[in-house]
Amino acid sequence: MARRGPCSAVAGLVLLVAPACRTTPHDCDDATNERCLWNQGLRQPTATDKETGLDELSTEALATLGTDAKLNDALTQMVDVMGAGLEWSLVDARARALCAGDVEAEPGSDGEVSGDTSEAWHCDTALLIDTQGLVLEATTAVLSLSTTSLDETRSADLLELARARFDPWCVGEFEELEGTNHLLFYRCALPEGPFLVVARFPRDLDAGAWQVSIAILDAG
Repeated sequence: MARRGPCSAVAGLVLLVAPACRTTPHDCDDATNERCLWNQGLRQPTATDKETGLDELSTEALATLGTDAKLNDALTQMVDVMGAGLEWSLVDARARALCAGDVEAEPGSDGEVSGDTSEAWHCDTALLIDTQGLVLEATTAVLSLSTTSLDETRSADLLELARARFDPWCVGEFEELEGTNHLLFYRCALPEGPFLVVARFPRDLDAGAWQVSIAILDAG
């Protein structure tokens, strides 16, 4: 199995918003079923650039906090901007402030981060979950913090840790959703409006490499 980039794996989260759709739409020109569903299953935010009231996401604001509090605060900021109905370009710009390294475009693009806010990208952050570093990934209507190159046991443990840790954030309980190709998702609604997802993906089954993601999805 070919290794996928971080954002390619996150694109599999589309199964959460269109779980009943299992075949590639006939009018879709994208190369994969995941991308077709991703592009067709999520609405574009409808707010305008004139909306105000949110501070920019900031790594600097988290500097004095402990590891767990930093992650909680970063996710809270992500929920706030995703739940405000902002145009995606504003969400995208604010999310980049959480990066602790260079922003990298999703493989398969022109290799450059061109400023096109519809493209998928990822970057390193200073955030941790249980000593594991987290990468911030973004693509339209989704912000995700992921840790990669885990073995099967470690990824399963981290998935359960994340699910238990963030369960109190939910309205009701996490819902387990069926995925394909070994994907495992738990989704819940948040009081602010978006969905919270914790998910486990195989990155390279032949190499035994797995990824765990904590994602905030536009509920539209």
